[in-house]
Amino acid sequence: MMFTLGTVITTKKSHPCGGSRWEVVRVGADYKIRCLTCGRVVMLSPDELKKRVRSAVPPACPAATTPSASDTDNGSKESPVGGK
Repeated sequence: MMFTLGTVITTKKSHPCGGSRWEVVRVGADYKIRCLTCGRVVMLSPDELKKRVRSAVPPACPAATTPSASDTDNGSKESPVGGK
């Protein structure tokens, strides 16, 4: 099981602060996860993390944004003052 940056995981046991949801903030030889309740950061080896995870939610994809009416240029610009 591979985890990517931004993945929110739920652990089998809760943290002493009462939270059980963590966010993956660093991926490499070890994983760095941050508690979403208190902000505590913990580093775990991949094997340790796999044992402790109950479920994982992948990071949300950024929604496609549509430009607003003020952002679009439809060619109806006014002429400069004094000119035609």
